[in-house]
Parts: sequence; C-alpha cells; structure tokens
Amino acid sequence: MFNSKKKAAIKALQRQKEKLKYNDTYLTNVWVLQTSEILKKYLGSNSDFYKSAQQMKLQIAASNTAEFNENKRYYQDRAKRFIDGCIQYIHENGIVKERKPNFLTSISDELVWGIYIGTVYVAFYVGVWWATAPINPNNYPQQNNTVIEKPLPTVIPSDSANLNSDKPPNKKSK
Repeated sequence: MFNSKKKAAIKALQRQKEKLKYNDTYLTNVWVLQTSEILKKYLGSNSDFYKSAQQMKLQIAASNTAEFNENKRYYQDRAKRFIDGCIQYIHENGIVKERKPNFLTSISDELVWGIYIGTVYVAFYVGVWWATAPINPNNYPQQNNTVIEKPLPTVIPSDSANLNSDKPPNKKSK
C-alpha cells in the first residue's frame, strides 16, 4: 500500500516539474499551491518541504511582475531543484503514514489520565467489596435437582437382649 502511495507521490511531483519545463509562465501561485498541497498530502503539514513550499509561495507573491520576469529562469531552476529534492527524499524515506483519529484524540491527556485512575480506583474497591461480601445462599437461585430417596433399611430386633449388649449377635450355624 505504501509503495503505491510512494509511486503516486513521485508521479505527482514529476508532473509538477514537467509543468515548469514546458511552460515558462507556469511558475505562479497556482503551481506553488498545487505543489504544496501534494507535499502536504504525502509528507504531512509538519514537513520542512511543505513549509519551504509555503515560503516559496510568499516569495513569488511578494515579487512584482517585472522582477519576476527578469529572474524567471532563476525561480524555475530553484523550483526544479526543490522538486528533485522532494522526489529524492520520498525515494529514500517514503511518505508519512496517515494517522487515523480515534475518540481519544479529541480528549485532553489530563482527562484520559483522570478516567484511567478513576476506573482503576473503582475496580479496586468493587473487587474488595466483592471479596469481603457475606455469602447468602438465599441470593442464589435454587437448582432443581431431583434426588431419589431410597428408604433406609429397617432393623428388626430379634432379641431385645442383643440390642442392649455391646457384642455383636451370634450367628447360629446350621
């Protein structure tokens, strides 16, 4: 993905350079604006190349037409060298990766830290409360376990004297 964007950036800058080659009068504010927007798109607004293009725009706007026409070749050569420098930079370093904004980018750092500390605080005390809460079995749903109760064997005493003795009853042999 970055390779295709890198190629697109280089191709766009080469088109801007071609405009200077074929048309002597093309170095205008429009050309500088187009070039600076290309640089902003692919290198970011914090790039020194983008800032230099903004300075170039101001220099061209400040110069009067007579001075500009006298030094047109100088400005065009300077613009071509500038474009070559941008292309070389993109070849060597690539383009700036776009940052995708999320919901935290609009919130200040102080608020994010406050939310984080508050969440940790609440989670800690909920855990302490949960661990020390008395267990009441009536709070839990009863399970329907059907237990089959077998009747206990009944003991029928055959001899009341044997019941009171500590000795086991004698078995009679046959």
